[in-house]
Amino acid sequence: MKRLLLLMMIIFLGGIALPVMAQKIGSENVMKDMNKAISIYVARQLSVDVSEVSVEGLTAMNGQKDLPEGKILKVRAVNRNGNLGRAVFVLHVQGLGGRLFKQWVSADVSQIVQVFVAARKLRRLDVLEAEDLHLQSIQIRRVHSRYLSDLKGVLGKRLTRSLRKGMPIREDQLEIAPLVQRGDRVTITVRSQGLQIVTSGKAKQDGQLGEMIRVMNLESKKTVFAEVVNSGDVQIILSAKE
Repeated sequence: MKRLLLLMMIIFLGGIALPVMAQKIGSENVMKDMNKAISIYVARQLSVDVSEVSVEGLTAMNGQKDLPEGKILKVRAVNRNGNLGRAVFVLHVQGLGGRLFKQWVSADVSQIVQVFVAARKLRRLDVLEAEDLHLQSIQIRRVHSRYLSDLKGVLGKRLTRSLRKGMPIREDQLEIAPLVQRGDRVTITVRSQGLQIVTSGKAKQDGQLGEMIRVMNLESKKTVFAEVVNSGDVQIILSAKE
């Protein structure tokens, strides 16, 4: 009977339950304030706009379910590995009564950046062109990520691995495309004491500008070493003794 009367009082006198609801709402507001304060702090540390920072999974380190309200005066990260990823922060808070205290929290922090992704399925050794790329926003959890957003750092580079459509392109997946690739037909120019002989050849290995590579003379079928001078030409310079 007493329990029934108590239940009726709670139903009809809603004020009895209000403090619980107010505490829960206040806690949500505190979490939002902390989220915003951490976002602003991280954005300043990274020198980016606050809209480019995402803070999720905010958790009190001391296990509190309901955080006390107050004004956040200062935020400081305590991670040695930067502000991104699962990071720990200490917040200096002035409570409603004026009391100063520290609140330790952890959160999943990421930076929202635009990076190049594969616009289609790309294969290993493909040389990237503009139509192979697409800019897309992703969340990164490391300060020094290897994702690329500068077109100059991507165009003309060669993939070292295959990529599915939509996969972000990283710096370590690219290499400088050789001027001459294995199997290319090249022009061999032999120079010696003002004279030169020109013949056709076939590259037997990749080569960058200035590199010495093995080339087969298509007339003699002999393999010689020649210097790469451009995308279709190699040269052999003979000294007077040779």
